[in-house]
Amino acid sequence: MQGVNQGIGSLAWHLEAKLGKPVLDETALTNHYDFELKWDERPDEKPSADVIVQAVREQLGLELTATTRPVEVVVVEKEERKSASP
Repeated sequence: MQGVNQGIGSLAWHLEAKLGKPVLDETALTNHYDFELKWDERPDEKPSADVIVQAVREQLGLELTATTRPVEVVVVEKEERKSASP
């Protein structure tokens, strides 16, 4: 995973996609950074959360901490499509 001139929020967004669960930025860091994060990953397998957490800690010096808290979500119950006019 690489980022050039990215905020920590962008890193959190990418980690969220890899982990499949919300990742909240609580660092209070406001600058932009270049980063490269590496871990062993097979093309047909999702990396384990432990591998990603360890890579973030060792390579970026950031801690990912599992916790439970309320998170706002938007639920879409139905999609309405407008038909094209003739």
